[in-house]
Amino acid sequence: MVGVCEGCGDTMRGLNRFAVAVCAIFLTVEARAQADVSALTEAQKRKIHLPYVRAATNCISQSLLMAPDAVRLAKQGQWADALRALPKGQCGAEISTLIGTHDQLYGAGTGQTFFAGPYINDLPRALGNRLKGEFERLAAVEAREIAARQQEVARQEAAKRARIEEADRVVTLYRDKMYECTTNQIVKLAASSEGAEVLATAAMTICDDEIANAVRAGTAKLRIQFPDAETAPLRADFEAVIKKNVVTSAVQAKAALNVPRQQAASEPPPAPVTPVVATPPQVSTAPVNAGPAPAASPVRECLRTMAKAREGKFVNRDDLVKAMLDLCRPEIEGAARSAFLKDDKASLEQTRDKTLQEALREAREVVGSAN
Repeated sequence: MVGVCEGCGDTMRGLNRFAVAVCAIFLTVEARAQADVSALTEAQKRKIHLPYVRAATNCISQSLLMAPDAVRLAKQGQWADALRALPKGQCGAEISTLIGTHDQLYGAGTGQTFFAGPYINDLPRALGNRLKGEFERLAAVEAREIAARQQEVARQEAAKRARIEEADRVVTLYRDKMYECTTNQIVKLAASSEGAEVLATAAMTICDDEIANAVRAGTAKLRIQFPDAETAPLRADFEAVIKKNVVTSAVQAKAALNVPRQQAASEPPPAPVTPVVATPPQVSTAPVNAGPAPAASPVRECLRTMAKAREGKFVNRDDLVKAMLDLCRPEIEGAARSAFLKDDKASLEQTRDKTLQEALREAREVVGSAN
C-alpha cells in the first residue's frame, strides 16, 4: 500500500499549485481589463457604447412602424402611450445589451440608471428623427383623405342644391296648376248663393288631384331641405294654407259680384282679363264695410300660423324661417302681385324680391317673438 501511494503527496501539491496559478491568471486578466477600462477616456467609452444605444433605438423605431396604433400615438407626440402600445418584451435583448455594456464601461448598476434616465429622456427625439419620413407620409395620406372628404361634402351639397332647385320648379308648376284649377272653379261657382267657405270646399273637391300633386311636391321639397325634420304633419299644414287662399279668392269673387250697379256704371269698363291666374291675389277676408282693415297682413297671418303649427319641429331657427317662407309662398306671391298692380313703377320681379325680403324680416320677427 505504501508503494502504491508513494508520490501521491507530491501530486496533490502539484494540483494545488496549478489551481493557484490558474486563479492568478484570471485575476491578472480581470485586473488588466479593469485597468484597460479605467484607462479609457469618456469619449472612448461613449464611442464603444454608442452602437448599442443605436441598436436599441433602431429596434424600437422598427417595432413602432409595425404597430399602426403606436405610430398614430407617436405622430401625435404621445410617446409614452406609443411605447406602451408595443408588444411586451419587444427589443428586450437589445436593451439588455445596452445596459450590460454600460455596466462594463462605467461600473455595475450604472446601465439601468442610464437607461431609465438619459436614454429614455432622449428617446422621443431619437425616434422622431428616425420616424420623420413615416410621419410625413402619414400626414400626406391624411391630407389627401381630408381633401377627398371635403370634395365629397361639396359634391353632396351641390347635388342637394340641384335637387332643391329642381324640386322648387316642380312645386311652382304644380302650385300654379292647382290655383289655376281652383280659381277657374270659383269663377264658375261664384254666382251661386253659397258662401265663400262652401265655394272653396267645392273648388278644392273638384281640384283634388291638382291639390294632391301640389302637396306632394311641397312635402318632397321640404324633405330634401330638412331631412331630419318631421314631415308627416306637413300635408295638413299645406292643405290649411291652400284652403285659406282658395277661401280668399272666393271672398274676392263674391265681393266683385256684389258691387252696386251704380258704381259699376260710373266706372269705365275693365279691360278684358283671363279668369285663370297662377296665384290668387291675397286680400283680407273681412266683409265689405266691416270697419278698419285688420292689423295683420295675409303674409304675416300665414307666417304666424305656420310658426305655431311647426313649433317644436325645427330646432334651428333658420330652418323654421325657411319652412315658413315655403309654406307661405302663395301669400307672398299674392302680396307681390297686389303691390305691383297698385304701383307698377318697379317690375314684377323687383316687387317680388322686395316682398320676399319683407316676408323674411317678418318671419324672423315672428320666430323671435315666439321664442
